[in-house]
Amino acid sequence: FINGIVIDINGKEYPFEIIDVNKKNDICLVETKTKIEKDPIRISYIAPQYGDVILNLSNIENMAKKKTIPATSGYFFGNTYEKDEGARWWSLYHITASGGSSGSMLLNYRGELLGIITHTVYNFCALGPTHKVLMNFLSSSLKNRMFLTMTFSY
Repeated sequence: FINGIVIDINGKEYPFEIIDVNKKNDICLVETKTKIEKDPIRISYIAPQYGDVILNLSNIENMAKKKTIPATSGYFFGNTYEKDEGARWWSLYHITASGGSSGSMLLNYRGELLGIITHTVYNFCALGPTHKVLMNFLSSSLKNRMFLTMTFSY
């Protein structure tokens, strides 16, 4: 069962299936059966702390069409609680982000996944689910899927 196709920067197609969706926190987990030629990204066991340097690999302003994926750095500057939009926690990042950044990985200096961008504000602030929300989503989504593994770094 295929839900769609992702095309990478080199034009290679990867059919995917949606495993789980969390609409409240704007998270979707997909799986591809196609062998990906790269090593997987590790997931950081440790949540970011105020002032931690973060890295973003994103499709800012659709630069991937030019076969360029920019890497930018910024800072984690905390979590906030939003009562009006379904009562949810957000992580806040001071980093270059704009249209096309949604879904981008946010990494620590060891290249481990800390979070994802789901919303951008102006071109210097990004929001995403907190590390705890993301970890809980991945854990619950993958608990019955033995063929997928999560790697935690200490």
